[in-house]
Amino acid sequence: MPIPDDTATSLVYTSAALPDLYPESLCVDEALNQLGNFVFNGYSVSSLAMGDAIASHVTLTLHNDAQQRPLDGLCA
Repeated sequence: MPIPDDTATSLVYTSAALPDLYPESLCVDEALNQLGNFVFNGYSVSSLAMGDAIASHVTLTLHNDAQQRPLDGLCA
C-alpha cells in the first residue's frame, strides 16, 4: 500500500527512518509560548526498526481543502 501524498488525503506522513508507516490518527496539544505535543498513530504491513527511528525527523501535513498545515517533530 503506497503512502498517500496527494492533496485529497487529509493526513500525509513522511519520514526517512520509518518509510513504511501509514497514518491512522493524530492528537495535537498546542498552546502559546509553550512546546506543542502531538501523538501520531499509524500501522505497518511489515516490522519496523524502531531503534533507528528514535530522535529522527517526522513530518505530518494536515490537508483541509486547499489549505495545508505541516507539523514537524522528532520521533520519541
